[in-house]
Amino acid sequence: MVSFGIRPFDASPEAVFAALGQDVERVVAWGRADTWRPVYGGTLSEVGPGLGYWVKTRRAGLGLTVYGDKLAEQPELTLVTGWNLVGCTLSEEDDRRVEKALSTAFAEGLITCVIDGSGVSLYQPGVGGTLAELESGRAYWVYASEFGKFTFDSPASGFRSSAAAGNGMPEYGPFGDG
Repeated sequence: MVSFGIRPFDASPEAVFAALGQDVERVVAWGRADTWRPVYGGTLSEVGPGLGYWVKTRRAGLGLTVYGDKLAEQPELTLVTGWNLVGCTLSEEDDRRVEKALSTAFAEGLITCVIDGSGVSLYQPGVGGTLAELESGRAYWVYASEFGKFTFDSPASGFRSSAAAGNGMPEYGPFGDG
């Protein structure tokens, strides 16, 4: 699962995932239910900052570097009630500690849990957890208590976004609740 903290120069899925070549089977933008498949296309017409993307590939451990414009400000992300896959848009210079980066969304009660894309580490406001810091280029499951919008609490910067694409694409949210 990957994300981008920049606006790709060419945001079409064909351009963003071109370096992966024939290894790409499918890309899904969770929450919007948009998909894209090489040759066939799909409803995903643009890759942008702040969303998390499942990239199903034929081989594990592939790298992906995408170039684009710095973000002038943090994008406003829309969450639906339940699990959402969002991307970290914070740069290496920003404070990416979970409790700082999402402090407003936590205080408002909008986000009640954050899990890394692999489902291994989590953070809950008021409780803590093993997920300490968000990483650029990674996607995270966030649980929204209601429909709402949020932005990360640190300014974004940066020029390049790198992410690793794996070959696993689960069919459901982190707890199998689709």
